[in-house]
This record gives sequence, structure tokens and C-alpha cells, in this order.
Amino acid sequence: MTNNKVCCPPFDAVPWSDLTVEWENKPFIHDRVRCFLHIPIGIGKVVTRNMMRLEKSCAMPESMPIVLADECSPWESELYYEIAGEVPGVDTVSISGQCRAKAFDGHYRFAGKWMKELQALVVADGGQVGRQFSWYTTCPKCAKLHGHNWCIMFCEVL
Repeated sequence: MTNNKVCCPPFDAVPWSDLTVEWENKPFIHDRVRCFLHIPIGIGKVVTRNMMRLEKSCAMPESMPIVLADECSPWESELYYEIAGEVPGVDTVSISGQCRAKAFDGHYRFAGKWMKELQALVVADGGQVGRQFSWYTTCPKCAKLHGHNWCIMFCEVL
């Protein structure tokens, strides 16, 4: 990306401020990225590869696709790209269940704090915490240009 070129559209966090989403067999492309102490290595290439797959297959959702990251270990993250159609030659999965979602704005280093806040909301509502995902809605350069670094945290409610 060059100086003021924006690759990520501005994100409207209002609909994601604090809500519960219910998914029934919601389809996603599944991929992985290597990490070093939860810091993704080569994430740009992984995102570009999968976005190209969505575009080539005409499986791009109408709005910006949700890209969930499950930081399952300090050395690897599972990535899930929302799709709106068939994408040949890739690993696809379906996600079902209820998730509590909340929008946060700030530096990525606060992700652990944000997730704990969301977990507390789930428990306060009488639920149990399941899988947890984060959706970083813009790349770091576009977040700086837009003046916001929105992250949507998802916590599965069991």
C-alpha cells in the first residue's frame, strides 16, 4: 500500500457495539497462519490469498467478509473467512451456535483485555464461555488512515 491508498473500507462499528449473533451452519474458508507469541507471521499473504479465492469464485459476501481469528496457541492461529458461495479447492467449515460480539477500538495489544471484558459479559448473563474469536476489521495502515482500529471480539455462549 502506498502513502494514502486505502485497501480497507471504513468500518461502521455501531451494529457491532454489543450484540448476540446466532449462526446456523454459517460457511467459512478455513486456513492457518503461523505466529510467534500470538503475533502473526505473513498474515498479509494469507489474507490476500484467501480474498483472491473469494473474488475468483464469486463467493464474496455483499458486505465486507467477516474474518475470524482463533488464537489457539502462541504459535498458530486458525482463520475463518466468511463466504457466500462455493470456493473450490479449499478447506471449508460451518460454524453454528450463539456468540456474544462486541466492538472495541484501540491497539491490538489490548485484545486480551477486551476478550476478558467480553467473557465477563457472557458469564454475567448466565452463559458459559466457549470458543473465542477476534475480527480485526482493517489492516494497521488503513486503521491509522481511518483514525480507528476496530476489532470485533466474539465469544461463543455455551
